[in-house]
Amino acid sequence: MALITINNEHCHCNSAIGRLSKSAADSSFDLAREKQKLKRKGWSDNKIERSLSEKLAAHGRYEEKNSLADAAEIEKWIEVFSAIAKELPSQEISLLMHVYSGDIEHERISIKARHPLAADVCRSGALLSIVADELYSLRF
Repeated sequence: MALITINNEHCHCNSAIGRLSKSAADSSFDLAREKQKLKRKGWSDNKIERSLSEKLAAHGRYEEKNSLADAAEIEKWIEVFSAIAKELPSQEISLLMHVYSGDIEHERISIKARHPLAADVCRSGALLSIVADELYSLRF
């Protein structure tokens, strides 16, 4: 088994892989709750609306920027998988996303589920939806 990386840092903490499952879990901006919080602070309705509009616009710009960066990174991963497939035809590549709490050598990982993926699934956005601690196998 080999650990493959596509950057020089040997860390993929901000990787596009699994971004959709991570963002769904991390989604913490609740518009109604934020509105109530600002109202309790004594903000006027106009000031609240302006603030929330600005936050939503900034969030939209952030998401758009991430979406473009994610697409570029996923293409890099697809290139890596394609290169492996050419070098080792009829082999299997397994993907595992895990959030480490310590160093790699001493981390214990429990695999929650296993999923087969077709090689062409990479292009349909499946890499963005990978869930932590679930093993995904691609056979070329």
